[in-house]
Amino acid sequence: MNKKAEEKELTQARIEGLGEAIRDARAAQGLSQTKLGLMIGSGQSYVYRLENGRLAVGIDRLILIADALGLKVSDLIDF
Repeated sequence: MNKKAEEKELTQARIEGLGEAIRDARAAQGLSQTKLGLMIGSGQSYVYRLENGRLAVGIDRLILIADALGLKVSDLIDF
């Protein structure tokens, strides 16, 4: 595998890891995807795509998500 492909794979793995962290935090609080979506001004499909690694999130959205979950952004990022 070339370097560019390895970097792309690592980036995707990190996006998926972030999604899993958001899913775990949301579920631990008993929130549905729909409820979290409403809390951040989005819909259920946005949260679904984010949690399943199909969507990269910008820092502004990540701050909204962390705030909605009562967490620090660093609580969601494990890399």
